[in-house]
Amino acid sequence: MKTKRIAILLFSLPLIISLNGQVIPFDNYSVQNGDELPSNMILDIEQDLQGYLWLATPSGVVKFDGYSFKTYTTNDGLPDNNVDDIYIDSKQRIWFATEIGGLAVFQNNKIRSYNQNTGVVSNLAKTVFEDKNKNIWYTKREGFSRIFQDKTRTHARTKSLPVEIS
Repeated sequence: MKTKRIAILLFSLPLIISLNGQVIPFDNYSVQNGDELPSNMILDIEQDLQGYLWLATPSGVVKFDGYSFKTYTTNDGLPDNNVDDIYIDSKQRIWFATEIGGLAVFQNNKIRSYNQNTGVVSNLAKTVFEDKNKNIWYTKREGFSRIFQDKTRTHARTKSLPVEIS
């Protein structure tokens, strides 16, 4: 029995040593490394069907192709640079929930905003998602909004059930 244990140990020792000696390669990206990132703080990350990574930061949205970064900001049509959440819907539209600018959608290389100017009660968006009926919903401090057929309906919190406002 003792001989069997020693044989197993001797057989597995090279395997254990080789596992400890493996180095896992990592690529690190940061503002300090001179990369094109606008911020080291990444608040959310999503990957689209083309393989691009979309990063939500306090300084805009970053599209990463594995080699280079493209940053979208208010100069490109975002309603606010502070993006908290990214969601890719069933139509492959990329939605951004911003801190104080409302909601934005990236489609056909253009950014369209949904905010108080387009009928939303509040510009304080936190999260965005899609339901089984393909409606886009996003939450905010005052309740939540639903976007369907490019029209917005907003729901607010009451003491009991949500009430439709517009």
